[in-house]
Amino acid sequence: MLTSSEISNLIAATKGIRNKLILEFLFSTGVRVSECTNMKISDLDFEECTGKVIGGKGNKDRVIILSKKWVSEYKTYFERQNKKMNSEFVFCNSLGKKLSVDTIQKFIKNAKQIAKMDKKISPHTLRHSFATNLLENDVNIRYIQQLLGHANLNTTQIYTKVNTNKLKTIKNPLDQL
Repeated sequence: MLTSSEISNLIAATKGIRNKLILEFLFSTGVRVSECTNMKISDLDFEECTGKVIGGKGNKDRVIILSKKWVSEYKTYFERQNKKMNSEFVFCNSLGKKLSVDTIQKFIKNAKQIAKMDKKISPHTLRHSFATNLLENDVNIRYIQQLLGHANLNTTQIYTKVNTNKLKTIKNPLDQL
């Protein structure tokens, strides 16, 4: 799990606007890296700031939420770059083809080294960080379960590491009598 400042440092250390947008997308949506590489522009609703994962793990579809900041940045990127490549994919290579999972893993590893971070960081770390961040911001775990596409709540609980400092702020029910 990465803290907010670690996520910011990783984004700052990422080279290239496309790669920054991918990193932000992975963290802000909680999608799996394979779902990211398969995401098509037609799967996103920029007005509603939502998207659809079509045929995710277990061949399940689900709704994702998009950051307003990310949508704004992506629209600028799309007008300058992606549109020229005439690709159906949200993220593509210079030939308009979808990216490989390996490409994303490599640039994240590179950004981690540039940011001088010792933690193990992968695209899946960003998914865990998304879930934990939502939980720490008091989002109901059932909503997190839906956003991650988990059939079983127990699977979602594995992704959400509880911040012990947050636990210390909870008021004991006896003290409220």
